Amino acid sequence: MDQRIGIDIGGTKTEIALFCLESHSTQLKIQTRQRFPTDLREGYESFISSLARDVHQICEKQQVNLSDVSLIGLGAPGSLNPETQTLTRSSIGALSGRMIGDDLVRALRMEQTPHRLENDANCFLRAEMLFGSGSDYAPKMKEGLALGVTIGTGLGGGIWVKGGIFGGRRGFAGEFGHTVVKHLGRACFCGRFGCAERYVSGVGIEESYKERVGQDRALRTADIFELAESGDPIAFSVIEETKETFAHLLSNLINTLDPDVIILGGGVSNQRLFLADLPALLSQRMFYGFQAPPLVTHRLGDSAGSIGAALVDSNA
Repeated sequence: MDQRIGIDIGGTKTEIALFCLESHSTQLKIQTRQRFPTDLREGYESFISSLARDVHQICEKQQVNLSDVSLIGLGAPGSLNPETQTLTRSSIGALSGRMIGDDLVRALRMEQTPHRLENDANCFLRAEMLFGSGSDYAPKMKEGLALGVTIGTGLGGGIWVKGGIFGGRRGFAGEFGHTVVKHLGRACFCGRFGCAERYVSGVGIEESYKERVGQDRALRTADIFELAESGDPIAFSVIEETKETFAHLLSNLINTLDPDVIILGGGVSNQRLFLADLPALLSQRMFYGFQAPPLVTHRLGDSAGSIGAALVDSNA
């Protein structure tokens, strides 16, 4: 019996899940999972200590000895150096430049436990290709390509080629969120201006709404969608503009990479109004009018990130 821990660190929440992967089986069983706010207000070291404490508590509740855990996988937003396992640049500023995996196992006093850090969108895509929506396409595309796009607090991306994640020469392939979609647009934490993440994301939608109604009327993304669904013209125009920008981004990716399938994840992708008409918007932008590839939503829900983190050593 292969016991694994998968940790998905997001902009607003962190999920820790304990898994059992039976030998010679493609079935991954979630034994337990818990979510906590991603709270770095008291600093990075405090966050790591809290994460270690939560891991200990989850294992104790399931009567699992940490020494029996074969792998601790972590997913986090941002690019990383695959050789040093350092998160080189992250939308969660306090995590930039950190070796989160090394620091966690040190806090757990389990330095010998195998561990690996990976981009959270790559974790999402791996889980969906092996166990989720992408598994319907994977058997037919051994030589093909799939894209994963997560739209939550930020905008992440991943590329699946020939049965595994394609990381690129330096490990940060798939950073779709840092494709410029607005010339000299909003400033991004990466140092550039007009990145897709600054518009197509929860934070981007909230900022677009504030620009229209004034800074004193800040609303959460879910509230803006609710207003748009009820017919509020300002909220509706914000969502429509966000969709147009997203279609522009996706059409460029499709025209460049010609994927077999695109899998969407993240909280924004759960919104009916956001998905409405997206295939039609894409088809209008296809090279020579080709039909857009299948655009599917995630099947594994919000746990895809932690599942993919626990499978960082797995391919198809």
